[in-house]
Amino acid sequence: MAFASEFRYRPEVDGLRAVAILIVVLYHGKLGLPGGFVGVDVFFVVSGYLITSLIARDLENGSFSYLSFWERRARRILPAAVFLVLSVLVIGSLILLPRNLEELGRSAAYQAIFAANVFFRSATGYFAGAADQKPLLHTWSLAVEEQFYLIFPWLLVAAHRASLRRPLLPVAATGAGILASLAVSQAAVTFAPGSAFYLLPSRAWELFIGVAVALAPPIEGRWSRILREAVSVAGLAAIVVSSAIYSHETPFPGFAAIPPCAGTAAILIATRGSGGESVSITRLLALRPVVFIGLISYSLYLIHWPILAFLNYWSLDDPSLTLRVAAILTSVVTAAASWRWIETPFRDRTRFPSQRAVLALAGCSLIIVGGAGLAVATTAPRLSLFPPTLRHLAEARPRAMAETSGVKSTTLEDARAGRLSRIGIEGPPRVLLWGDSHARSLLPAITALAAQCGTAVAVAWQPSMAPLVGFHPQHAAARGRDFESLNQAILEVVRKQQIADVLLVARWSGYSPRPEVAAALRDTVSTIELLDARAWVLEEVPNHPVEVPKALIHSRLFGTDLRPYRASISAHAANGAWLREALTGLRRAGHLLSVDPYLLEPGVDGFRMEAEGEPLYYDWHHLSPAGARLVAPALLPVFRNCPSATR
Repeated sequence: MAFASEFRYRPEVDGLRAVAILIVVLYHGKLGLPGGFVGVDVFFVVSGYLITSLIARDLENGSFSYLSFWERRARRILPAAVFLVLSVLVIGSLILLPRNLEELGRSAAYQAIFAANVFFRSATGYFAGAADQKPLLHTWSLAVEEQFYLIFPWLLVAAHRASLRRPLLPVAATGAGILASLAVSQAAVTFAPGSAFYLLPSRAWELFIGVAVALAPPIEGRWSRILREAVSVAGLAAIVVSSAIYSHETPFPGFAAIPPCAGTAAILIATRGSGGESVSITRLLALRPVVFIGLISYSLYLIHWPILAFLNYWSLDDPSLTLRVAAILTSVVTAAASWRWIETPFRDRTRFPSQRAVLALAGCSLIIVGGAGLAVATTAPRLSLFPPTLRHLAEARPRAMAETSGVKSTTLEDARAGRLSRIGIEGPPRVLLWGDSHARSLLPAITALAAQCGTAVAVAWQPSMAPLVGFHPQHAAARGRDFESLNQAILEVVRKQQIADVLLVARWSGYSPRPEVAAALRDTVSTIELLDARAWVLEEVPNHPVEVPKALIHSRLFGTDLRPYRASISAHAANGAWLREALTGLRRAGHLLSVDPYLLEPGVDGFRMEAEGEPLYYDWHHLSPAGARLVAPALLPVFRNCPSATR
C-alpha cells in the first residue's frame, strides 16, 4: 500500500504558520485576541502534517531512517533553541532575583531533556508566582512536540508495514489516537486542568489531526472550487474567531480546541493539490510578507516571550502600549536575524554535510544547555548581583510557604474521617479556622493566639475553596474539585466534635456572582449557629494593586514612590461594602472582624506594605507571616477563653 501522501513546498503552509505566530504574539503582547493561545494548537496541527508528509515520502521511496529523521529535527529546532536558552540564562543572571534565577536554571535543564512541559506543569500552580514573568515558559510546547516525535516515527513505520496487508489500518489507528487523546484531554480539563494544558496525552490528538491530513488522499478533482473556497474560509474563520472569543477562563484544550484545530486541518485540505492556487485563502497566505513571517515564525516564537517576560518582571504597572509594541518589533527584527544567521546556515547541508557530526553536535549542545541550567540553578544566590536586603524581600513567598507548610490542605477523605489538621494545645479543638488560601496565610497568627490562649484549633483549608455551604466557585482553579461535599464534611466535623467557634476566612471578592456568595455566606453562618457554634467572619484583607515584595524592591532600587501602588482606604471600602451589607446583623453582634486598623498607614490614604523591613504580604493579597502576626489582635475575640480577648 502507498501512503496517500505527497510532499512539496507549499507557501500557504508558511502563511498558516504566520497566522499562528501573529495570534500568539498579539495575545502575549496584550494587543487583543484574549484567546490567542490557540495559535499553539495551529502549530501542532501544521507540525503533525509536515512531519508525517516527510516521513511518508521517505517511506514510499525507501529512504527513511531514524537517524536521518532526528538529524533533520536537530537541524530544524536545536540551533535557535540552544542559542535562545543560553542567551536567556546569561540575561537572567544579570537581572533576576535569586529565587527566579534558580527556577530559570531548572527550566533550562528540563528543556535540555525535552521535559519543560513537565516542569511548568508543577511550577505554575496557585502559589507559583506570575506566569508572565517566566522567560522559558513557552518552551513547554516544544517539549510536547519532541516527546511526540520520539515515539511517532516508530508508529508510522509500523503502520506503513502493516498497511501492505491492511490498507485501512493507518486511518483507523490515527482516528483511534485522535479520539483517545481527545477524550483524555476533555476529562483532564475538568479534573486536572494543568495537566490538560501542558502534557502530551491531552495534546497528542492535535498532532494526530495533522497526521490524518497528511495521510488523507488529495481532494483534487473531487471538490469544486466553490467548496474549496467555503471550507478554507471557514477554517480561517474558526481560528480567528476562537482567538477572539476565548479567554483564560475557557476550559482548554479539550473540546474547546476542536475549532482551531479543525480550522487548520480544513485550510490544509482545501488548499492542497495543484488546484489550490485558485483558492483565495491560498493566495492570501502565499503573499510574500505573510510567508516571510511564517519563515521566521519559529525564531519569533522563541524570542518574543522572553523579551516580554523580562519586561513584565521589572514593571509594577502593565507595560505601556508603546513598550509592548516596541518589544514585539524588537522580537521580529531579532527573529529575522536568528532565521538568517542561525536557523538557515545549520539547515544547509553543504556547510554541515556530516550526519554524525550534526548528531554529535546536537548531543553536546543539549548537554551544555542542561549543564548550564543546573549550574545556574545551584549557584543562583552566588550569581545574584542584588544585595542581601533585596534578596530577603524577594524570598517573602517561599518563607511564607515554608512557615505554613506543616498544615496541609484538607482533603475530602480527611474531612469525612474527622482528621483535620491541629495547632495549639492537645485535646478537642474549640476553634476551627476554615477557608481558602487566605486562611492558610493567617496560620502564623492563629498559631500564636492558640499558644497564648491555651486553645486547640482545627484547620480546614483548600486553595480557591470558599467556606460556604451549597456554593461552588466558578473560576478555573475550582474545576474538578468537589467543594460542596468537602464543606458539608467540614460542617459535620463541627457538629461531631462540638467546636465552639468557627472563623471563616476567604478572599471574598474572588468569588462570584456576589449575590450568590452573600446568600451562601448567610446560610453558612445560620447553619453554624444551628450547630450551637458561634460563627465569625473575617472581612477580606486590603488588596494592593501590585505584588508587595516586588514593589518594595522596586522602591529601593529605583526610588519609586509607592503611594499610588498602595491599597487605598476608599477602594478597599468599596471592595467590601457588599459583604458588610450582606452581614449587617453579624456586624452588629461583633462577629464580623476586620484587620484594617492594624494595616493602616498613618497619615496616608492607604494601607501598609511593610513593617520594620518585613513585607506584610507575600504577593498582592496574601498576608505574609509578619503581616499575619501584626493583625493577630483582630482575631482575639474568636478565642473567648483567652484572658486578653474582647468579650
